[in-house]
Amino acid sequence: MSESDESAAYGGPPRTQTPPPGWRVPEVYEVRPPRRLPSQDMAAIDRDEERTMLVTRWFAGTALVASMVFLLVALFRSL
Repeated sequence: MSESDESAAYGGPPRTQTPPPGWRVPEVYEVRPPRRLPSQDMAAIDRDEERTMLVTRWFAGTALVASMVFLLVALFRSL
């Protein structure tokens, strides 16, 4: 390395200055307590879950029947 490369080398972070005695953060905000959450309607949640499960099962059944029909059509065409 040449002398000019050494002078361009990273010298580290600058030194920090300590704050004067008695220094404090200008303001400290007090945090409000968390708000109370609304109550849940468990019966409505259960009804929605049952309805969702019914739709999911119908969709899966329809997909299964459609795939079986396509598979049977493909097998009979190959014979």
